[in-house]
Amino acid sequence: MIGAGVRGDGQGADMRRRYGMKRRNGLVFVLLLVVVSVPAAFASRFDDLAARYESAAAGNADAEALRIRLAEEAENISPLDLWDSLMREGISPELRAANALALLDALVPDGDPARWNETGGFWRPREIPTPLAAVDAILYAAGALAEMNDPGAPWLARKLLLAFLSDPAAALLFADHGPAEYAKTVYALTRRNVLPPHGVWRKDAPVGRLPLAREVRGFVTRDRAYAEGMTFLDAIGRPAANGVYAWDRIRGRIYEVADDRRLWMQP
Repeated sequence: MIGAGVRGDGQGADMRRRYGMKRRNGLVFVLLLVVVSVPAAFASRFDDLAARYESAAAGNADAEALRIRLAEEAENISPLDLWDSLMREGISPELRAANALALLDALVPDGDPARWNETGGFWRPREIPTPLAAVDAILYAAGALAEMNDPGAPWLARKLLLAFLSDPAAALLFADHGPAEYAKTVYALTRRNVLPPHGVWRKDAPVGRLPLAREVRGFVTRDRAYAEGMTFLDAIGRPAANGVYAWDRIRGRIYEVADDRRLWMQP
């Protein structure tokens, strides 16, 4: 009986050793899978980034040539008339892009979309804020370019949007909460495999439609502007945390902010 007990203990120890070996072997196998798969994932990501870089390098050269050509094709009219032309019925995508880029050059230093909020003021007597008109120029240009067949067109649209969205305020206001036309543009670019350097185009649920700039008409109280989620504009028409104008993006209207007494006194 004693011998049987010894044999039983020996068999139990042997089984535990075998189980331990199997468990270690299983862990080693899992680790090998991780070691093999992680470099493969990195390699795949590197290949994707390299392909994007090569495509963008070739596309950007075509984009520069196209921008020079479009600068020659834009209509020789005032900035306000250029802005009006962006909504003109029947205008070709090429002329809309040319006029939008000419407007951007007229409003923004060096025509750089990242500097969109360095412009300020209103076109009078129509009271149209030029900072929002500059954003219109960028988004109308990108949308028109996305429709064109020129090989440099989608890459010029990409270049404009990347520069524009490098500004955090622009990305929040006009991509995360951009107009419906912005979502349509980035969808068209994605279908043509024209993407940002990393990931996908930034966007969320659309808010409102182009044009963003509108004539200032009427008054609204500050409380109502807050309650309805309007965007405030400062005294020179730039989006701000607080301001003298309220922009209702959903309805496409811009109001002057007034207190209740002033509103009561209006005819």
